[in-house]
Amino acid sequence: MAIIQIYKEMATKKQILKFMLIMKMMTLVVFPSVSFAKAQPILVRYSGKVVVQAEDKTKTWYIDPIKKEKYSLNNAKDALVIMQNLGIGISNKDINRIKLPTSKYSNWKDYIFAKNISGRIFVQVQDKGQAWYIDSINYRKYYLGTADNALKVLKSLSIKAKVSDINQIKTDLISTKIQ
Repeated sequence: MAIIQIYKEMATKKQILKFMLIMKMMTLVVFPSVSFAKAQPILVRYSGKVVVQAEDKTKTWYIDPIKKEKYSLNNAKDALVIMQNLGIGISNKDINRIKLPTSKYSNWKDYIFAKNISGRIFVQVQDKGQAWYIDSINYRKYYLGTADNALKVLKSLSIKAKVSDINQIKTDLISTKIQ
């Protein structure tokens, strides 16, 4: 009987130690990412996102995660030029791995894939050149379609940013010549 009681106490101690270890690991992993999120460099914080200037809501920018530069996104022509010049080719197989906003990921590999390529604009090369934006917040794909629709979609996914933050990111000008 005493052996069973000792075993139960040891099992309880092991469970407590295991719980404490898990909590300590979560403190190291989760809390720094939450508490120091504002301390991230500006470019890292906004990379792959569409930002609207908090002080002047008429100015919107796309921050390209590859070139690490910002591009004006204030009208349909800007949206079209960005899709044509910054769009990266993607296969049907790969774009189909990324879920729509209404779908859930059931495959961890597809979620990680979407997360790794998020913030970019893709052109579905095997299917009529359809353009997609992979949101860098929810890792879902959004169909861009026409230039007008692309502008609406991208602006609907925008986040606010201070002008002082946006000004720290290099501006690049894409040729406004539409191909």
